[in-house]
Amino acid sequence: TLVYNDGRSSAASVTSTASSTPIVGSSTSRTSTSAVSSARSSVNSSVVSSVATFTGDAAIGQQVFTGTGGCTQCHKDNDGDGRFTDGVISFNVNAFTYHTMTKYASKAYTGNSVVDLSRFIADNMLGHCDNNNCNHLAAFLWSLKGRDASELAKCTSTDPVFYGVRNVKLLTSYEYNNSLKGLFNRALPADYSSQNLANADKTIAGLPNHTTEPVSETRLLTYKKNAETLAEWAITNNAIPLLSCSDAQSATCATSFLDNFAYLAFHRPLTTEERTEYTAILRSGTSGVRWAVQTVLMSPQFLYHTELGVPVGTARGLSWGRGTAFTQADTTAYALDPYEYASTLAYMYTASAPDRALLTAAAAGDLEDPIKLATQIDRLLDSPLGRENVARFAGLWLHTDSVTSVTRMNNANFTQGVKDSMAQEIREIYKHVFYNNLPVTDMYSGDFTMLNSTLSQFYGMPGGGTSPTDFRMVNTAASPRGGVLASGAYMALNAHAGRTSPIKRGVHFRQDMLCQNIPLPSSFVDTTGERDKAAARVQVLMEAGSLNTVDFYDKQTNVPGTACAQCHNAIINPLFALDDFDHVGLARQVVNGKVVQKALNSLGNEAGANTVEVGMVNNGGQLFGANGVGTVSFTAVNFEKDSGSPGLPFTGAKGLAKTIVANNLPGVDACLINKSYRYATGYSLSRVFQDDTSEKPLNTLQQSHFACVNDQLKTKLTASNRNPRAMLKEIGMSNVTRFRR
Repeated sequence: TLVYNDGRSSAASVTSTASSTPIVGSSTSRTSTSAVSSARSSVNSSVVSSVATFTGDAAIGQQVFTGTGGCTQCHKDNDGDGRFTDGVISFNVNAFTYHTMTKYASKAYTGNSVVDLSRFIADNMLGHCDNNNCNHLAAFLWSLKGRDASELAKCTSTDPVFYGVRNVKLLTSYEYNNSLKGLFNRALPADYSSQNLANADKTIAGLPNHTTEPVSETRLLTYKKNAETLAEWAITNNAIPLLSCSDAQSATCATSFLDNFAYLAFHRPLTTEERTEYTAILRSGTSGVRWAVQTVLMSPQFLYHTELGVPVGTARGLSWGRGTAFTQADTTAYALDPYEYASTLAYMYTASAPDRALLTAAAAGDLEDPIKLATQIDRLLDSPLGRENVARFAGLWLHTDSVTSVTRMNNANFTQGVKDSMAQEIREIYKHVFYNNLPVTDMYSGDFTMLNSTLSQFYGMPGGGTSPTDFRMVNTAASPRGGVLASGAYMALNAHAGRTSPIKRGVHFRQDMLCQNIPLPSSFVDTTGERDKAAARVQVLMEAGSLNTVDFYDKQTNVPGTACAQCHNAIINPLFALDDFDHVGLARQVVNGKVVQKALNSLGNEAGANTVEVGMVNNGGQLFGANGVGTVSFTAVNFEKDSGSPGLPFTGAKGLAKTIVANNLPGVDACLINKSYRYATGYSLSRVFQDDTSEKPLNTLQQSHFACVNDQLKTKLTASNRNPRAMLKEIGMSNVTRFRR
């Protein structure tokens, strides 16, 4: 049998049994690197064959790890969150994968238990420790497993100015297309945000992000071809505004080109050297104007927007570097000049280059005046591009734009027009909240949705617009529909072709709306045979025509003793009660007061008549681990459920949405703030929300400053009735946008 210490003793020892075949293992603890002697660690496992007793002391292990000749020569964790990403060799205690795992593939290391980790260290880190110290090292690392990084990122800085990150960002496909539109007075001949004309965007945390994206040869050749095509088209169709080049040799031609087309493309006046070079190109022959246009469209000054700035010490001597923040900022830091600042604001709020009005305001010094700056930001947000960018954020955040490309069976009315309208419904809901100064919680719990004529007909809900482009607010108080969770897009997207996917719905609800990350189980292998038995029982019910979809998944995943139960016991399956919509986003029928569905056929698809009651929907569900943000702890959430806690009860998807609002769950605001900040700037505000595989880790100073910015945004959100517009506007007003390191 397994013996373990739950960490409540001061010795912080970990006692376990060795196993020749570890089956299940996970642990969670919260500890401070300054007080490892009181660290808490827990080890959960299934019954295993006992071979030897393992004892390790986490406090001794920390001393070994950090001592002379210890592990910190290669492995560093400057912020103490258990993700050793600051040294030359990285690893993450929450995954316990190693940078050269293929090298150790035959070493039987799975990361399932502290015993397993100790054995791995002893076998492969030769010369680093003897067997006893390996036990201590393993205990120390295991005590860090499951750290809540949100506790480590606190606003402790007393600096008067907070600094963002210096960068040069390649335009995303959407930004590229919008920036091209701004240069011409005619509609573009093609959609230059399409993948074949702009290449695929890099995404981080589901959002387009080019903070670290290089230009590949393929992308470069695509830009070159686009520039050639557009230059020829623009001249042939007289599509360049204010261009006067009947005589390419004239000063008028050069001036009109440089002060209009090139000025808008570069987001600033051209330097003397640039003016000389482009004038020479313009006057180089009969094709000079075309070549000049091509050169601008291929220029890094157009394809990137810079956030580099000039040293604060230099800025103080210029006309625009005289505000209070400039006198308080570190002279070795950087400040964006007025044109860079204008460009940053434009891409932040409109996903496009700054227009002439914003550049004129920058030149006049208006962006140094908080009142005039606020007016410009409002103008950007209220512009057509600003409104589209706000709407686009919602579709990307909730992934509901992807519903346009799904395939669903058994409903001929689920057309492309319906799918397109569903995606736009989510965008319209968020816009309605954003532009009517409503709290963000209304997008979840409000008894309304936004419908056009297509969705009014598909949902069987009158009151929508009179055409596919006319969306109007419809009251849904008497309907299970209302808000983004109980929407057609969310339900149809998180489904399979012929049946719903209550697992997807539950997982994405936590990830998208509470910003909880559910780690993968420690193992997908079931050596108990219980899952096979459950699958056989499910097959019998399916063939009998008496099985509903939530039971299909619940009976096979929440099987005690199997690895899958780690997640499904308390984290996922109690959320199956939100499955009151079918796989095309229509509300399930109610018969005699009970939600029913079509029984699963032998292929696992919902078919036949609506006769099978959905017990887990009718009986209501429970949300456990409701207050968590960031990585979800298997141990903590399962303990909450198994100890008899009622969790947060709810009935149906709409009921779940109202529950998270009524209980003021921290993840609601945290999601809005952090998703908005990432979308606006390309960076996460906290290590809690970082993607370790794609992002450069924040250093200690950045974490502290970004934590302070997070607090500023939370304060602004609270003071504005939790309206997302006020919070988003605050990002551009904050000195973290103007000042960089």
